[in-house]
Amino acid sequence: MAKLGNIFNKEEIKKEEQHPRRTIKWIHYSKLKTNPDQYCPARDKEEIESLADLIEAAGEVIENLSVSKSDTDEYRIIAGHKRCEACRLLVEERGLKQFEFLPCIVNNVSVVQESFRVLASNGYHTKKPYELMHEITEMERLLWEHPEEFPPSLQKGRMVERLSKKMGIARATVQEYQQISRNLLPEAMEKFKEGEIEKSAALTLARLPEKMQKAKQVMALVSSFRFPINFLRKQLRSSDMIWVKNVIMVLVCFSFRRMNCQENRQ
Repeated sequence: MAKLGNIFNKEEIKKEEQHPRRTIKWIHYSKLKTNPDQYCPARDKEEIESLADLIEAAGEVIENLSVSKSDTDEYRIIAGHKRCEACRLLVEERGLKQFEFLPCIVNNVSVVQESFRVLASNGYHTKKPYELMHEITEMERLLWEHPEEFPPSLQKGRMVERLSKKMGIARATVQEYQQISRNLLPEAMEKFKEGEIEKSAALTLARLPEKMQKAKQVMALVSSFRFPINFLRKQLRSSDMIWVKNVIMVLVCFSFRRMNCQENRQ
């Protein structure tokens, strides 16, 4: 008959295996480097200043950063970019040296898992359309190139369905962002990244032939509607916004027809 003590010891070993202990390492902010996979930077300095105010008020960084070792004495941040920037501000601009070391958990994971964790750490971040497109594109790349790193349920089936399931996004939305990512030309993509054109305009452009996307009249027309859309969003009811967007689409189509007529005459 087994001794109760031995049974308890086995259970304790199992628990330790399932939930390994995490050691906190205090790392100087200058040794923490931005992860190249990070795609959700702070909106502006005010966001970092607000976070710095909270950290200063709390007297410490309450939530540990997640990092991976990149060099002898340097680390890549997986989660905690803004906390690091806030502490940098507290030390360099406010002279508060007590915030120069941050509590970090050092992860020993594969490059694929590190990339995935960067995506996961931004999961609850309020994203701009471009950032969501980047997240879908990067997740698609990881699922294609490293399926073995994910659960069996995500290794089979149509990619759009796997992405929809993994990210909790409607399939139609995933397909729209895929179309923008694959077809939108660099000039328009840069405007999309900077928020100068909205998702609807980016999608409209992505559905056009390359020749039309390159036309200066088209870019000027699409870009010119950014201010009215943003202004009207505050002024009109949501039902009216559908009407506004339809008017814009008609104007865009009219512009394309006009361009085609001019080409035919020439």
